[in-house]
Amino acid sequence: MLARVATYALNSKLLDSSLKLQSRMAEKTTQQASGLVSSSYADLDAGDTTRLLNLQSSYSASLEVSSGLSTASSRIDVMYSAVDDMVDLMTELRTYLSSASTSSGSEDELAQEGESVLSSLQQLLNTKYEGRYLFGGTATTSAPVDLSVLGTPSIPSSEDTSYYSGTSDLPSVRLGTDQTITYGTTGNSEAVEKAIRAAKIAATMSTDPVDSDALSEAYDLASEALNGLTVVQASLSISASRVEDAEYREESLQSTLGTSITDVSQVDVAAVATQLSAYETQLKASYSSIATVQGLSLLDYL
Repeated sequence: MLARVATYALNSKLLDSSLKLQSRMAEKTTQQASGLVSSSYADLDAGDTTRLLNLQSSYSASLEVSSGLSTASSRIDVMYSAVDDMVDLMTELRTYLSSASTSSGSEDELAQEGESVLSSLQQLLNTKYEGRYLFGGTATTSAPVDLSVLGTPSIPSSEDTSYYSGTSDLPSVRLGTDQTITYGTTGNSEAVEKAIRAAKIAATMSTDPVDSDALSEAYDLASEALNGLTVVQASLSISASRVEDAEYREESLQSTLGTSITDVSQVDVAAVATQLSAYETQLKASYSSIATVQGLSLLDYL
């Protein structure tokens, strides 16, 4: 009886130590397999849990901003290309208008050119990208421009945007958590309206004899439209640059946040392997001690 009592306390202590080592080994084995400190927030301390949740929230918000920036960047590129084509159309129309004022025989071609420019302008202003009409302002589900509603302009002419069914509001994009910009142009902008009016006058003006007043006004409108469209291009370029800079900032932020999330939530697998090896050595020694204690009897020493 004395032997059993004498060895019980020591045996219990060794068993308790072994169980704790086994628990630590199980935890480290799971960490080694998953690469994570823990599979749930409950196993993290309160400070790490709060920090990890905040980091993940910031990371998700940054991803959302990046998605919006990427979409806006693509739309701006498509709009720039369309406006660039409008610039070419106005440059070409001015050439025809200039020829009509100085050369005989080019008047009939002018009407055809005017009709061709009108058709091209309508197609460009109804540009659709990923299911959205880009020149309708915030009205994106239906074509914003229908030039068939326009009548023959009087001379002198006046502004007429009856062809436009969109809004005057520009689309916007977030550059970050606290900054937003608008970008693009609409089918009823001053430059676009003048381009349409210049082409409409060219398509409908009297050419026998040539209406010099109409010809002069169409040329002036085409010139003003060309200047205005060039400004629109510059504005789109600035918007594209700002969006690109914002994309870079968000990518850098995501990299920093990702590193911080890794620091909080993931383990150094190599270090865990070293710890496991040390625990295994300790556990073997503990088992050996238990076996030795269980074979002892106090009577052997009396």
